[in-house]
Amino acid sequence: MRKLFKYDFKSLLRPHIIMYALILTLSLMTFIFDLLSADASPYSFSIFALFYQIFRFFSMIGSGILFAGSIVLVIIKFFKSVLKDEGYLTHTLPLTKHEILRTKLLNAFVYLLMTFGVVIIATLLQNAKNGIDFGLIYDAFITSARPSERGHLYAFLGLIALTGIIVYMAYVSVVYLIFSLGYSSNKNKVTRTIAYGVVAYVLNQIIGVIIIVSMFIFAFNEVTSITQFYWIFLIVDVIYIAVFIITYIFTEKTLRLKLNLE
Repeated sequence: MRKLFKYDFKSLLRPHIIMYALILTLSLMTFIFDLLSADASPYSFSIFALFYQIFRFFSMIGSGILFAGSIVLVIIKFFKSVLKDEGYLTHTLPLTKHEILRTKLLNAFVYLLMTFGVVIIATLLQNAKNGIDFGLIYDAFITSARPSERGHLYAFLGLIALTGIIVYMAYVSVVYLIFSLGYSSNKNKVTRTIAYGVVAYVLNQIIGVIIIVSMFIFAFNEVTSITQFYWIFLIVDVIYIAVFIITYIFTEKTLRLKLNLE
């Protein structure tokens, strides 16, 4: 299992490094033009400021694309090494389907953390000239929190990060299941995969409605403290943990009983 993890990690490392280098370069250029626009003459200021805004825009967009690109790379690796030609080698390894699936999910998790770290560094670099006003964030939290909740800022931020990780991993697991089910057939694999994707999309919309209804319930009860958001995030966590577990079980079962390699 460790060797498979290392192999997958190394095969995904190069494209990730390229993406990380691009976003960090954009962030560095944002920082440089921010400095130049502050020290330049009025005429050159407008030019430097224009380039600053351009690089800042692409840096912010790039951070979002970075997460999307990472998940696409992870999914493509799963598709090629489990369901396509490489799958013949993968499934001859002395590993259970559980171990193969856990390896793929672990790689997705590791690259999520790495990507998140790069985005944080890029954000700090973009704002290196003036810095990020963490005091403003803290003051906003204090203003919206009750006196008994004002020591919970880090716990609240931790809950937000945890929710992001859970939702991300749940979506990865859902996509793994979609491809596994779609490619478990002898024919019409692409059509079946698209059909399962549509079903997953509809179910995701239903989950979204449940979350929105939960938010309205808290609003109707006039819960206006940070506790309101704790409960909302906890509801999201419970729902997507259930999604992750269910899709994991069905993916493993599909790989074990209905695997149909090309």
